[in-house]
Amino acid sequence: MDVWDGLLVVSAFMAGVTVVRGLQQKRQGTVALLPATPMEQVARPANQIAVMSMAELVDTTRTERLLRSLEQRTRFSRAMFNRDCGCVLEALADYVQMLPASECHHHAQPGGLWTHLLEVADAALTFRGGIEMPQGATTEERKRLEHRWTYAVFCAALLHDIGKPVTDLRVTLYAHDPRAGRRWAPLAGPMRTHGASHYSVEFVEAAERDYQAHQKLAAMLLHQFVPARLVRWLSEEGDVLNQLLTYLSAEAADGPLSEIIKQADSDSVSRNLMHGPRTRFASARTTPLIERLMQALRRMLQDGGVLPLNRPGAAGWVFDGSVWFVCARLADEVRAYLQQHESGQGLPGKDKNDRLFDTWQESGACLPAPDGGAVWRVWVQCESWRSPDALTVLRFPLEKLYPSPADYPAPLRGRISTEPLGEDAVSPPAEPKAPVAPPSPLPPWQETEDSPALPPAAEPAPTPEEEPMPQIDHALQTASAQDADDGLLRPHEAACLDPDPQPSTHKPAMATTLGSPLRPHQPSGPKPAKAPTAAAEAFMAWVADAVGSGALKYNEDGALVHFAAEGCLLLSPEIFKRFIDARRDDESGPVHSLRQSHGDKAYARLQNELAKSGWTRRNGDENLHYYAFTKTDGSLSRVVSCYLLPQPQLFWNPVPRVNERIRAVTRAKKAKPAPAA
Repeated sequence: MDVWDGLLVVSAFMAGVTVVRGLQQKRQGTVALLPATPMEQVARPANQIAVMSMAELVDTTRTERLLRSLEQRTRFSRAMFNRDCGCVLEALADYVQMLPASECHHHAQPGGLWTHLLEVADAALTFRGGIEMPQGATTEERKRLEHRWTYAVFCAALLHDIGKPVTDLRVTLYAHDPRAGRRWAPLAGPMRTHGASHYSVEFVEAAERDYQAHQKLAAMLLHQFVPARLVRWLSEEGDVLNQLLTYLSAEAADGPLSEIIKQADSDSVSRNLMHGPRTRFASARTTPLIERLMQALRRMLQDGGVLPLNRPGAAGWVFDGSVWFVCARLADEVRAYLQQHESGQGLPGKDKNDRLFDTWQESGACLPAPDGGAVWRVWVQCESWRSPDALTVLRFPLEKLYPSPADYPAPLRGRISTEPLGEDAVSPPAEPKAPVAPPSPLPPWQETEDSPALPPAAEPAPTPEEEPMPQIDHALQTASAQDADDGLLRPHEAACLDPDPQPSTHKPAMATTLGSPLRPHQPSGPKPAKAPTAAAEAFMAWVADAVGSGALKYNEDGALVHFAAEGCLLLSPEIFKRFIDARRDDESGPVHSLRQSHGDKAYARLQNELAKSGWTRRNGDENLHYYAFTKTDGSLSRVVSCYLLPQPQLFWNPVPRVNERIRAVTRAKKAKPAPAA
């Protein structure tokens, strides 16, 4: 065989190889997955997410402002924060990447776990500022250990849910070859140390999850995030490290550290459920409980008969722009409906109705009662029938249950009251009012685009509703049209409190020398019909002193005190709860008496006493006034409810300047139908 014959043989062989490859490509339907294709050009499946640096993660989740807020709240120097907190944040970002905090509950969006941990840390450091740590120590001792305890709060908040990737998720890691994946072992270190460039996320079946297990893993993972030198520093003084490890091991259910993180965690969860994005991972299979509950409730009302309204013994009554459902009956009927038409899987049992109530309230589907809980105690008068005793009810705004005002049912012929009803005649039908969202000034991560940035030069970040999170390698799944109708707060309702962008640094002086009790001078004019109680006086003394000293912010985002043209506004019920909590150690006096006689509802009694003090102005037939803030586009923020002090000069001299952007709003009433011709 000469050279040419050899070349012909080789050519025939190569042609055969080409034909075989072509047949393989035809069978597989793609060229991208052939072994002969260069690895760099292999198509990567849509569910694989790129491993990110911390800078990329912060940019994608828009959490830069939240990081700046953390730095301010630690009260560490810039150098100390960058050196001792920055390393923890970088390790945390490398570990959690874009993982979610849950499959279908709070922070289920990509990057949700990172966002949630930062939110909890921010809130925890805020609460830490008002709590003595360690408790019972001298002032000098607390001052000496101040930074160590703050750092312990910082670490506990960031790591409280760090075990979730171990217990709730199945993460598969990929390197250059998108076809060759292997399971991630989170206890062995972050994804990058395993050589991964991409990863995919699956959720452990609900029946296989141990929902308490992740709480016990944080202590085991501590050394992956906190350098040894800082662990030694925490162990050198006092009991700081022991308390931190006890909490991270889920061995302590109480104590200041546990209480701070618990409250901060609840704050982050509730705000996300009410105002957060509805984006979830494409691999999420479980439908959120709130969606199931609201869809069932709407269908039941549409079908009629199951939940009768506006008659003696009904399941609910329409009054004041809401449907007031009897708690136990509503829970039982909705549970039975879902079990019959769908499945009982994932539904709280009959002995856990409170979980259903909490779900409705956390998601903003029902309005909170005066005590802050979901359950109201009311008396119902329907035509000639009166409820002999108080009924426990849930209050759902009509707009959460019906597609349009044209579908609203007529109001009952009677009334609903939070006080026992007298023997007077039956009132005419009440005119529905627009529901008022619960007062809740939002923290930095929920600010609107025109809210003030933390540093003066900071660039504002849009809210999730204004600008949805970008797609990450097409691995995300946005909420469906059905999700948008899930009974949660709509985007326009999720607009947050939008205060004056340039809060004053001036601290107003108190109008009088504050003692106990406060006795401010009374200007000329009508005097209160009833002298203020000792508890009301102590409360206003605390407010005046705290605003004057700067301990209570005013006219700022998250502030509980604002000044309007009409007077001083006290956000309710938050400021009353803050006062009661601040005086929890009183062993005598009016606040101690309130706590002894009214327990957890002491603040509600205090509200009542302030309303009768003569210092507040009523709003028609109720004590609360409603305000909102004008945004740069002229629209209004969400409504907050306040007590109004029309004469702030009784407590401050000079009175702080008015926030020009605050506006009183009136709850709209449904127009009466025109009489028939």
